[in-house]
Amino acid sequence: MNRKPFKIISSKMIVSHRPRTPSPTFLDPLSNSFDSLNLSPTSSSYNPLNTPTLPFAYDRRLHHWVRISPSHQPPPHPTGKPIQFFTWNLNISTPYSHERAYTLLNHIRKTCAHSTPAIINLQGIDLNALTTILTHSWVREFFQLSDIEPVDRCCYFTLTLVSHSLPVTKVLRVPFKRSNMNRDVLVVDIKLERNPRGYPSYTSIDSMIPGGVLRVANVHLESTVDGFLERPYQLQTVARLLSQPHVVAGIVGGDLNALCREDHRLPELNGLRDAFHRDEGRAVVGPRYKDIEEEMGYTWGLERMSRVPPMRRDKVLYIGDVGFARDRTGRIVTRVGARLTCEVGGRGYVPVSEHCGLMTQIVVGERRKRRREERILYV
Repeated sequence: MNRKPFKIISSKMIVSHRPRTPSPTFLDPLSNSFDSLNLSPTSSSYNPLNTPTLPFAYDRRLHHWVRISPSHQPPPHPTGKPIQFFTWNLNISTPYSHERAYTLLNHIRKTCAHSTPAIINLQGIDLNALTTILTHSWVREFFQLSDIEPVDRCCYFTLTLVSHSLPVTKVLRVPFKRSNMNRDVLVVDIKLERNPRGYPSYTSIDSMIPGGVLRVANVHLESTVDGFLERPYQLQTVARLLSQPHVVAGIVGGDLNALCREDHRLPELNGLRDAFHRDEGRAVVGPRYKDIEEEMGYTWGLERMSRVPPMRRDKVLYIGDVGFARDRTGRIVTRVGARLTCEVGGRGYVPVSEHCGLMTQIVVGERRKRRREERILYV
């Protein structure tokens, strides 16, 4: 494929963070190829592994995605105010990633509250899905992106979207030392307004930040049953990143590929807690559940198109000063997009993913103050 000449974009470009009114129409993702985006695999648009960087935002004046300037960050996020959190594996093994990614984004857009900032962890993103995300008008209007180029070494990767109103002080991708599939953990740090519990100051890329951060980890752990030897070491790496002194609270969202009994015990062994357990009030002992009420925990195989029973592969884990807001049904973690399908140009309908998404609202800091409010559950 002949790529068009690259257009180099300055990393010091100023991007406005003022909220805008969303457009009622969307760009057609099929009408935009990745080549037409004029992105360059240089330091301005490419994120090397193990190197802290800043996210990207869409500049409407230049019609390009540009890296956000450190001096033009939004104000710190106030502790005690909720943040919507989504995680969803698009599933690389299914074709039509253009159409599936477009439907997935539209479904999240309809589900989330526009008045509350959001963080979206996506897994199983390939080049076609990335093109759809980069050209989606809702994403361009309201979100910062961790990456705008495919990740080196991988044909599919993780991607994190963060609302413009949240100040991202660091984007870091750390490859797992033990992985046969080139898996990694994608870390995003959100600057908090003040230091709620005396955590030491945190040094960003080029400035001192008072107080701590909310650290969000996006993971897609080793797949298949044979990966059970690598998954413990991978989750241990994630836990260490979330246990650093300046991290007030840590959230893990993604496909943990919990395929066996031992996989479900890994979070607790690494000092992480499972948000699903707070809903059920009991520990999960394996990927298959005996009573029908626990089916709400299934995130994979809901179409029942195979002989393998449904499983709870995707999870939301946490550590530190984290609280959760319950939804109208009284749950903390809610499934989104279960059995969601999309139309593929005259070929009928296909599932958007073998996985469904997970949604929750997190609240960081001010644990004692918020204990008085019944709508918040703190652990």
